[in-house]
Amino acid sequence: MIINKNISISRFVVVTALLVTTYLVPPAYAADGKATDIPRPLSQALSMYKKEGIPGFMSALVSGSPLEGNREMRQQEQVLEKIEAYYGNYQSYDILRVNKLSDSTRLIYFLLNYEKGPVFGTLTAFKSGDRETITSFQFHTKAEKIFPESLLIGR
Repeated sequence: MIINKNISISRFVVVTALLVTTYLVPPAYAADGKATDIPRPLSQALSMYKKEGIPGFMSALVSGSPLEGNREMRQQEQVLEKIEAYYGNYQSYDILRVNKLSDSTRLIYFLLNYEKGPVFGTLTAFKSGDRETITSFQFHTKAEKIFPESLLIGR
């Protein structure tokens, strides 16, 4: 009789802990790209990638930012073109982490999933008033080249 009560109490504690964890811990990523806290320019750019390829992606990503019209953006397009040549077509994305540095600045770590492998990305989003723009970004096929160690250690 005492054993059954202890088992019931243990189950209650486990179920309660699971429910609390489920509702209080934010998701680490959005496998379908539905994260609501990612910058609008990034979500628009990712949507454009499927429709218009790399040029549409890059244009949407830097629209209205200090990077718009910058000649170096063509170099970034070429990096993605080389990646696609090896990894195949873009398929989807995952948001790994959004770090709020201040009320105006966030760092976003994400994956671009291609047919044959992932590409790791990081970008800085800056908000002024109601408008958020991307002020820097980087892509690499090796996570350790651009991700902080804390993100590489695992979940």
